[in-house]
Amino acid sequence: MKRTVVIGLAMVFALAACSEGTSPSNNGKNKMAEKARVHASADAVGSATNGFYSVFVNQLAGAGVGQYTVRTGPSHPVTLSIGTPQDVLFGFGAPGTSYNTIHSFTTNTDYVNDDGSHARGAATFLLNPTHAGVTATVVALGATGFRTTYVLSGPPNTPDALTIVEDVDTHGSTFETSTVEVTTKVMNNGGSNVSIGIRYLWDMQIGDDDGPTFQQLSPDAAVVFTEKSYTSPSFGFFRIQDNDGNIPSPLFSVFGTVTQPSTITPVPVAPDLLENVSWPDAVSSPFAYTVTPTLTVSDPASGVNDNAILYFWGSSTANAIVLTPGGSRTVSQSLVSAQADAPPPFNQQPTATITSPANNASFVSGATVSFAGTGVDPEDGTLTGASLVWTDGATQIGTGTSFSLSTLAVGTHVITLTATDSKGAKGTATVTIVITGAPVDQHPTATITSPANSASFVQGASVGFAGSGHDAEDGTLTGASLVWTDGATQIGTGTSFSLTTLAVGSHVITLTAKDSKGQTGTASVTITVTAPAQNQAPTAQITSPSSGAVILPGASISFAGTGTDPEDGTLSGASLVWTDNVSGQIGTGTSFPLATLSGGPHIITLTATDSKGAHGTATMSFTVAFSQSIGSAGGSLCVESCHLSLFFPQGALSSTTTFFVWTTPAPTPLPGLIGGTAYVVSPVVTFAVTGELGINYDPATLPSGVSQSTLRLYRYVAGSWQLIPNGGVNTTSHIVFAPVSSTGIFAIVGTP
Repeated sequence: MKRTVVIGLAMVFALAACSEGTSPSNNGKNKMAEKARVHASADAVGSATNGFYSVFVNQLAGAGVGQYTVRTGPSHPVTLSIGTPQDVLFGFGAPGTSYNTIHSFTTNTDYVNDDGSHARGAATFLLNPTHAGVTATVVALGATGFRTTYVLSGPPNTPDALTIVEDVDTHGSTFETSTVEVTTKVMNNGGSNVSIGIRYLWDMQIGDDDGPTFQQLSPDAAVVFTEKSYTSPSFGFFRIQDNDGNIPSPLFSVFGTVTQPSTITPVPVAPDLLENVSWPDAVSSPFAYTVTPTLTVSDPASGVNDNAILYFWGSSTANAIVLTPGGSRTVSQSLVSAQADAPPPFNQQPTATITSPANNASFVSGATVSFAGTGVDPEDGTLTGASLVWTDGATQIGTGTSFSLSTLAVGTHVITLTATDSKGAKGTATVTIVITGAPVDQHPTATITSPANSASFVQGASVGFAGSGHDAEDGTLTGASLVWTDGATQIGTGTSFSLTTLAVGSHVITLTAKDSKGQTGTASVTITVTAPAQNQAPTAQITSPSSGAVILPGASISFAGTGTDPEDGTLSGASLVWTDNVSGQIGTGTSFPLATLSGGPHIITLTATDSKGAHGTATMSFTVAFSQSIGSAGGSLCVESCHLSLFFPQGALSSTTTFFVWTTPAPTPLPGLIGGTAYVVSPVVTFAVTGELGINYDPATLPSGVSQSTLRLYRYVAGSWQLIPNGGVNTTSHIVFAPVSSTGIFAIVGTP
């Protein structure tokens, strides 16, 4: 069997051996040998006790620091009965098989205070103070427990910046009041939110039974021998009790808190998931664990005879604990133990319930008020008589489950039922009631729900009037009991009606409610009726193409725009007309494409027209042309694969100039027959150094009778075509060329 040697008062070490036999896990490991691993040296484990429980915490400055286990103390009834302290958690006073995990959903990291002797995933981060960025300190909490504080510095040394504080402490001065708490506080030291989950793994053992049974209590359920999950458990606590390996059996019980009792300190923080699991499987999964409901964990003859309890707070991303920068979260659960089959050794408080009168009930002075309630105690059962005390404020007014009074004074009364059990624990319930004086006729109330106060309407529009009247004695008022007036003039009756005849101006509308005894109540609103507004012009907006754009000749241009009218709303179709200063109307509606615009500058106007003929316009401009920039260093202006080329020598231009080139019908009259098309090179610039202009031609397109040798370049100047001197033609490459000293309109001209 597993043995422990105790040295001194505060330090222990564990020697582990196994005579219980072995239970192979799903992966074939010798689990009992695994659990018998020595986890701490004799000078590394601190012990503390309140006499009824002893806690043992690893103080080694390395992996596993802060791991803990629990045994019964020298004054515990189980110790006195058996003769030696017994494990509440496995370990014989040597921590190593129970540990806590802080899982970061933000960085997918499992922070564990384990010594690393068990299999772990790639995301496991041991809380080892020898790791860069990790500090761990263990301090005594008086003589009864220990506090371990882990500080993680954050990236790059640790994935998250956290402080983790773990208290393992004993409480109470008597067996009935003694508990062992395990409390964990996690603080976010980083600059952004961190989503975390917290898990406790408690390795259970009763004597020589390493696989005791599990049973939920308060309310009670059947004993469990297999793995089982409890999502958002609402039961109060659970019992762990041996069923084999001990003589006698059961030997004793261990109780773990879940949602109760609220009378211990600290109060248990309910987990969102609780699981009874196989320790050999769960110990190697630092956080998430999948339960196998058919896997036996409490029977040496089959399955696994080795169980553990898992508590989860923030078990998944869906219910993760979100810590804001500087934020923290604290969770706590406790352990106790008692003789076999004994009830939990802590007194639980009773529950008080008031069934009558109802909260916020009202009674007329002198009426009989009936009081009824119950008290139920987990240990004592149903409470009656003097165990149930009723008070009005600080004054006792009755005892027991029911009684009545007709002497309560006018005013507000806070009624409390206090249930007290045989050990003095108390539970309370409270209601508030009102005692009113003799009834008097009250004024009714009037409410106008339409029109709203300060509402405005155009003359001739229908104005809907709606309201209600209520009287404390008569109830809902209708018909002639509700009178509507506009100033001193009655305009209607009842709960609703409408008018279209209100004059221009301000109107004070009053609803007067009158009850059966002539009492009245009023409500008023002020509304304004305005003259019809004049028609407002619509607004036009061009969204495409962009103003100032340069578009290649023959390219499809997408035109898009909107028209909005204050009265008509969005305009479309024929209400939107597009015009071009060159081509006239080019389209209608909100959008259309066009690829036929001639070369040169274009001014586009979108005109929006509303249903009453008012207009709004938007204008933009662009240029259909080839464009190229030439600097002072010179270069060639090349258009349409150099169908037109204009060479600028160095120094011809004083600064970089962007030129635009497009074709156009040649101005008339012509000095001869034109061959090809006239070209516009814009802007007009005079060169400091003469350049060279060349324009290709297609012999097949020359007018009939025109000889290629007669082709020359002409420039359109001051309303007439002028021959450019010193020009010529290359009939082989089909280029007509000439020296030029400025830009302008050019054409190829030939004669028969």
